[in-house]
Amino acid sequence: MLNDNLSSNTVIHYHAVIRKSLDYAFKMDMIQSNPADKVQRPKMQQFIGNFYNESELDTLFEKSKGDPLELIIIQYFK
Repeated sequence: MLNDNLSSNTVIHYHAVIRKSLDYAFKMDMIQSNPADKVQRPKMQQFIGNFYNESELDTLFEKSKGDPLELIIIQYFK
């Protein structure tokens, strides 16, 4: 899944859902063991935020002119 351009955080969520489902099947004696226990959970990626530079802000303001969200955008970024 990581090779399919999914973030590690998305894969962690998938792993949790699959593992919990298989754990339920194991507890209900539907399977003999939980194969998800043998799969290593990926490490969570740290979020690194970034900011608009001045020219990107100017572009945003220009493109939002006349849009219903124009006022909100201007208030938020100025």
